[in-house]
Amino acid sequence: MKMSLLIASPLKDPWIEQRVTDYLKRASVKHHCVFTEVKGEKIPPGGDVAVALDKEATRLVEKANPQHWWVALDADGVSMSSEEFCHTVLQAENRSVPGMVFFVGSAYGLAPSLVKSCGLRLSLSKMTFPHQLAVLMLAEQIYRAASLATGSPYHK
Repeated sequence: MKMSLLIASPLKDPWIEQRVTDYLKRASVKHHCVFTEVKGEKIPPGGDVAVALDKEATRLVEKANPQHWWVALDADGVSMSSEEFCHTVLQAENRSVPGMVFFVGSAYGLAPSLVKSCGLRLSLSKMTFPHQLAVLMLAEQIYRAASLATGSPYHK
């Protein structure tokens, strides 16, 4: 199954980008993983956040496969353990879902319209994290899920 991470606003930290790439490469033992950044919107003081989020959403959706299962990272989404996340991925595979697209928003999150179009709203934590760290945590969880599914000792 293909796993796509689509993020609004490029990663600016080379160390984080390298770690994300490394986790996704490791996860490729089980899944074909792709990481794509789209241009984020700069919001001037007093600017309209909703308009900016809609522009980012348009760019994200243009890169997303409509045949895949869409997942929005959302603070108000479902929280899962690593095992539950792995089970969710395996259930998608058992339903012959060709892939999963994970949307990670910019500092202002994702456009509500994009979140509504996703089949799953996933929360990594009740805490707020910089989007770069959220991307890294998600990449690690994708690798952890692949490790669990293949019986690798990494999860321990």
